[in-house]
Amino acid sequence: MQQGPPAPEELPVEELRDVSRKLVRELGFMRPTLGDTGLGASAVHAVLEIGRTPGIQARDLADLLRLDKSNTSRQVAKLEAAGLVRRESASGDARSFHLYLTDSGQFLRGDIDRVVTDQVSRALSKLASADRQELIRCLTLYVEALKRVGQEHVD
Repeated sequence: MQQGPPAPEELPVEELRDVSRKLVRELGFMRPTLGDTGLGASAVHAVLEIGRTPGIQARDLADLLRLDKSNTSRQVAKLEAAGLVRRESASGDARSFHLYLTDSGQFLRGDIDRVVTDQVSRALSKLASADRQELIRCLTLYVEALKRVGQEHVD
């Protein structure tokens, strides 16, 4: 006989929520802008993802960032106005665009990558090697579980 999920009081929900809030704060996501970028968290993530996937379409960027399409459009418009992103029309569909970083956007992405890599490297250096691997494994499990929960709400 298959059992349902454990009752909430049997799960370390409050501990994980507490750690998640602290992680978000330590990574700087509660600040109005991240680092010296002058951009909010969703805009920084948009720059990173457009840089990782040149030519990504806005709808795919929205899905990747877990943002609604109108919020994504506003973010892209702001990044375009700041000279960080350029749009190219997709062939055959006047409403669809491919997104690319400009030279300024590429420069900013490099700066972001350097700062974040330094931050993560310094934090990881405080952990034993086995703990680093366990951290990655556990965070990956948590992210995958959150994705499954999100998909349950869509299905």
